[in-house]
Amino acid sequence: MRIEITSQPRFELPLSLETVDLLMEMSRHHYDFVCKQASAVGGFIYGWRNSVSFVPESPVSATWRELDTVLKICENFCVLDSKSTARASIWRLTSDLKLAISHWNCISNQWRLTIETQVEQRTC
Repeated sequence: MRIEITSQPRFELPLSLETVDLLMEMSRHHYDFVCKQASAVGGFIYGWRNSVSFVPESPVSATWRELDTVLKICENFCVLDSKSTARASIWRLTSDLKLAISHWNCISNQWRLTIETQVEQRTC
């Protein structure tokens, strides 16, 4: 039997309440159902908002899939006021998240292991 052992990344993000609120707004106006669900009750951005509201200095934890969804949500920056600093803030967040994913891609193959086992087949 061939068994693949891989790791699953967790990203710790120091997000401000203002940034999470921007993500909530872009998520609510997104065309994609998965992106919309992220800010709905039970969604991961909804959870981040609760977390940041109660413990502002604590980072939020994100999976690869959640970061990928956030990047898709950030493509919807046009719903933000063009005269505010919100768009620049989202652009910086997008750049930082892409860099984090890029670094993970560089090191993830080093954390992969394949083992071969020999299993006796028994017949009843």
